[in-house]
Amino acid sequence: MFLGIFMFGLGNVLIKKINLEVPVIQTLFVRALLSCLGLAVYFYLFGKKDLFKTHNRALQIVRGVIGFFSLYSLYLSFDLLPLTDATAISFATPLFITALSLPVLKEKVTTPLWIAVCVGFIGVSIMAEPTGHVTLLGAGVAIFSAFFESLVMLFSRLLSRKDAPLTSVFYHATVIAIIAGCLTPFFWVPVSFSMVLYLILFALISCLGQIFVVYAYTTAPAVALAPIIYTLMIWGALFGWFVWGESLSHNLLMGMPIVILSGLYIVRKESQKTL
Repeated sequence: MFLGIFMFGLGNVLIKKINLEVPVIQTLFVRALLSCLGLAVYFYLFGKKDLFKTHNRALQIVRGVIGFFSLYSLYLSFDLLPLTDATAISFATPLFITALSLPVLKEKVTTPLWIAVCVGFIGVSIMAEPTGHVTLLGAGVAIFSAFFESLVMLFSRLLSRKDAPLTSVFYHATVIAIIAGCLTPFFWVPVSFSMVLYLILFALISCLGQIFVVYAYTTAPAVALAPIIYTLMIWGALFGWFVWGESLSHNLLMGMPIVILSGLYIVRKESQKTL
């Protein structure tokens, strides 16, 4: 799980660099295409063709469409915000997951959890307050990304009842590749050889990160792994400072602990409910 989160943090750095030369749609297409092709090759080479089959194709497609908007918003937020701020706001995803559990999964949300969600969103609003570095547009895009990602995760929980995790990863990447592929011709720009290498490296790192995380969830309880997700904040801060010289704003320092603590509280309560 640590390796997977580190890969995601490194991938975020590459995205911010790639955005300087390549449109987000084009990056998203290359990343998704290489991911689904890589998984397809893996399924064939290791005799796992049954992983191509899904028990709910419609939901897989819907999840992929939402995933497209989630990743597009996420990548765009790295272009509009400092890396540290965009990473911190993305932690609103667990709050949205809890808030949407009732309408999507028909799961009851207790009063303490609702309080934790409200407190968490207060933390997000503090971090998202427009400053000299954090714009309203950038913060809004990052929050939309967290909202869409929460839907992706909720649909993943629905699909996991019958589909294998790698099946969902494959369909997710395939649907995104199709959507981005249809849009890419309108945004395509020629790229340098070095940027081609960056795109390939980014796709490889993203795929490895997904594999590490999926494997982690097959070998350890989710409650033990969930807090590790917040180490992404460490990588975001370190990479942001080292590569772009970003500093931590007062709003970030005030809002980030609130979001992280409320998220950890939700994880703990959910784990107690399932024991």
